[in-house]
Amino acid sequence: MAYQPSNARPMSATHRQKQLHPQHQPAANQDTSDQTISHQRSPEVSFHLLPFLWQSIKALQWRRPSWSSLVITVLVLGVLASAQAVIYVTHLSRTHYIGLQKAQQQRDAYQVEWGQLLLEQSAWASPARVEQVAAQQLGMQVPQIKEIRMLPLEQAADPAP
Repeated sequence: MAYQPSNARPMSATHRQKQLHPQHQPAANQDTSDQTISHQRSPEVSFHLLPFLWQSIKALQWRRPSWSSLVITVLVLGVLASAQAVIYVTHLSRTHYIGLQKAQQQRDAYQVEWGQLLLEQSAWASPARVEQVAAQQLGMQVPQIKEIRMLPLEQAADPAP
């Protein structure tokens, strides 16, 4: 109920209606016989706005979606998840392919180095090189035929004293 001053008389239904509907209130320049109502505004919502508010509320209400909209929503989410998975897998594939290329380059470099080491080993281990180093650094020489001794098999097993 609206506020009434203590010196005012009780409001009738028509006065209450005038108070609740501002279009029924007299303009400020009109002379009114009941001054107690014209200056008061009710804190309640005016009733002429209720149909509009009710329609707005009904439009904003959550409606249960139809099956077709649910299926479409699920399919769209599935397509988005699939696209994200494709992007992720493509990124992983490129990353692993780059790693594979680096490993193949390293393998090729090791194969070249191995080939060079085999050439170096064959050069250092050649019989001519070994004979040359033995003669120059150790003072060794090939024995003469009269200096070569043949030992029988049983004496070969026992060392000479």
